[in-house]
Parts: sequence; structure tokens; C-alpha cells
Amino acid sequence: MPKLQFSMRWLLLAMTIAAVTVAYISLERSKYIYQDRALQELQRLTDCRVADEVEAGSPSVLGWFVSKDKFHRVLTARIGNVGEPIYPPGFLEQHLKEMPWLRAVDARWTDLDDRHVQEIVKAVPQVEHLLLFDVDVSDAGCRELSKLDSLLTLGIGEGVRSGPPPHLTPQCVIEVAKVRSLRKLIISLPDLTSKELSPLAGLTHLEVLDVSWSRVDDLAIPTLTQLRRLKRLDISETDVTAEGLHRLKQQMPGVEIVWGRMSS
Repeated sequence: MPKLQFSMRWLLLAMTIAAVTVAYISLERSKYIYQDRALQELQRLTDCRVADEVEAGSPSVLGWFVSKDKFHRVLTARIGNVGEPIYPPGFLEQHLKEMPWLRAVDARWTDLDDRHVQEIVKAVPQVEHLLLFDVDVSDAGCRELSKLDSLLTLGIGEGVRSGPPPHLTPQCVIEVAKVRSLRKLIISLPDLTSKELSPLAGLTHLEVLDVSWSRVDDLAIPTLTQLRRLKRLDISETDVTAEGLHRLKQQMPGVEIVWGRMSS
């Protein structure tokens, strides 16, 4: 009898483990099915396609939604035409939040505005790479970006703007400088000056900085030399002089510096 009771206990334990395993597998399967539906919805409303078997963790093109899960899935498209009526308020947040594996979002050359930035920040706070060139984001959108604690790469700028204000101003630099996790920053503000660049000195982990096509000049050198981990600096098409370049090379040995003007 004791042996029978012992056997029954083991049988019950095995059955319990099996039931829990089946339930877990079903839960995981339903989660990915729901994520697939969210992907399909984004596909329906954007020009995109899904590709599998992509190397995980190395987004060579930041215009992809990058997955680090076991499926190595990449949504090979940018957010597009977000200003159209088919994108009601809350659309991006509703569908992106079902994709916790997203690591890179590219919204270049779209109608993305401050509201959309807010939705992205709320839906995927874990995003690591974000490109926002030639969009309708203002300084208010930059304030939203300061909430992203995991952001490694940020590209932001207006480019050629034809619409009405509000536009990006140097105040955006102050907000961006609050994202202490940044490793790579590309900031395209034609009116950006050396004084307005100074808040970036607090980005102690920054490895790549691009402030090309701005009004930055030799007065920025004290700020730039505080970036001890910098590996690459792009100051092309700025007002930095040849003498300033020489000083930078002396004070920042080992840093790749891109400098010069197309007209020179």
C-alpha cells in the first residue's frame, strides 16, 4: 500500500507539471498570435512586409522594427503616413504595445507629430534606436523623448520645413541631453550654436555625435572635449575652423573627426 500511495503521488505530480506546461505553451502561443495580428494590422495600414531569419540584435538598417526574440523577426518598413485619417488617435500605441520585442523605430519623412511620439514612448519605452528626421515634431515631442531610459541611438531634425510652427528649437537639445543612455546622437538643427550645444556635455556614454550643417564653431571645443568616450565626431559644414580642428585633434586623440565644407 505505501508503494501504491508513493506511485500515486508521483503520478499526480507529473500530471500537474504536464498541465502547467501545456497551459504555459498555450499562453505563449496566444501571445504571439496576438502579436502577429498586431503586425498584420500595421501591415494593412503601412507599406511593409515581414521577414524572418534575420540576425538578431544587429539592426544594420534602423528603418526596421527589430525583434530580439527567438523568431528573429523584422518588420522591414518605416512608420508611414501617420497623419492620414486611417491612423486615428491611439493607433500606434494600441498596436505597438503588443510588440515588446521592438527595439528600433524609423519614422523619417513622415507626418509624425508630437502626439505620435507620445504614443511611441508609451507603447515601446524599451526602444533603443529611433530616427525622427523631417517630421512634424516640436520641442514638446523632445520632452517626451527624455522619458526613454534605454535609448541608444537618436536621430532628430527638421531638414527643410515648409509647414507652420511649432518647430524644433535649440530647447530640444536640453531635452535630448536628459537621455543619459545615448551612445549615438545625430541632431540636425541648422541654427544650433556652440552655446546651445553645451548641455550635451552631460552625455558621458556618447560614442558618436553628428552636429553637421549647423552654426557650431570653435567655441564648442570645451563641450566636445568633455565627451570622453567619443569615437566619431561629425562637424562637417559647420563654422569650426582649421585651427579649431587642430585643437580638437590634439585634445581628442583617437577620435575620428569629419570636418570640412563642400565649397572648400
